[in-house]
Amino acid sequence: FLMSRFGDEESRKAWKKGKLDSNGYAPSILTTENGCCYCFVEKNGENYVLYVSIADVSHYVRPGSELHKEAMSRGTSVYLAGAVIPMLPPRLSNGICSLNEGVPRLTLTAEMTVDKNGYVISHDIYKSVIKSLHRMTYTEVTSIIEGNKKLREKYKDVGGMISEMKNLADILHKKREKNGSINFNFPETKVVFDASSLSASVS
Repeated sequence: FLMSRFGDEESRKAWKKGKLDSNGYAPSILTTENGCCYCFVEKNGENYVLYVSIADVSHYVRPGSELHKEAMSRGTSVYLAGAVIPMLPPRLSNGICSLNEGVPRLTLTAEMTVDKNGYVISHDIYKSVIKSLHRMTYTEVTSIIEGNKKLREKYKDVGGMISEMKNLADILHKKREKNGSINFNFPETKVVFDASSLSASVS
């Protein structure tokens, strides 16, 4: 699948080949549960083509604007246990800049061709428009990989792509281990809050 590149010649050719819908958007597949990232994987011979897209916030936050100044002062969104302090106003971060299911969104896409050994042999970065087919949680994707029949039926239209995504993830993980990565396998910490949103316990 190709991303729509704002109606340029390549996008028109892709649409004629059936890779873009009549609105000029790629019928994209998976968006993460927080709506910040989209990904899609397809096989090309022995190689994999990986697309990763994020919202193009720069289209809405112009350099020198008050929004830009405030975002620069905050630096990033802050994720706390039970709360988020966003870098951008919620109307942007949870609205037009969130890759919600079934609606077109302005994005930046990194397209990477990865060989069977996990090496990126070519890449491209471009502005795009995507329309996510499914907004899924990490837990749902993991359950599908582990064989959850109910979820496999619910998301059967993307089951094959999820399998290819898992294959590519395994290749990349094996390459990282070969290069000496360390797996910090610590138990998950859980913070429990009381009715007043104060931390009651940590386990």
